[in-house]
Amino acid sequence: MKADLAFEIKCREILIKRLGTSLSSLTRTVDKENTDRQERVKELSVYQSVQEAHDAYGFDYITWDEFETIKRRFEDAEYAEETSSTTASAALSILKEFIGRLQADIRHFKWEALSPEEKRRIEKENAELRKRAQDRKVGK
Repeated sequence: MKADLAFEIKCREILIKRLGTSLSSLTRTVDKENTDRQERVKELSVYQSVQEAHDAYGFDYITWDEFETIKRRFEDAEYAEETSSTTASAALSILKEFIGRLQADIRHFKWEALSPEEKRRIEKENAELRKRAQDRKVGK
């Protein structure tokens, strides 16, 4: 393998390993946010009508934003099931995409490092596997 390709692969592997900690941390944060949001939706769903929620707001049991959330839930039954994106969930998506691109780079560099003969052998094996899978799908 060429030294420059090996260097690029190793750099990306180290970066992916280090980003794994951030990925785990963000995943836990997003999971906790989702759990907290689901619990809050359950709390807010104790109100059976907009009037009950309005009364709760009047007695300072809920905030105006919470009242508006409950009101929208009654106006649109699917509203409570929607999950809005948080900064942590957006960051998690970005990080997953970034790690995916790094992994794709590694696969590309490893492919480029192969000899032409090895590439042809792999392409031939892959073509045979695809043909067998297609034959099974068709029922031959």
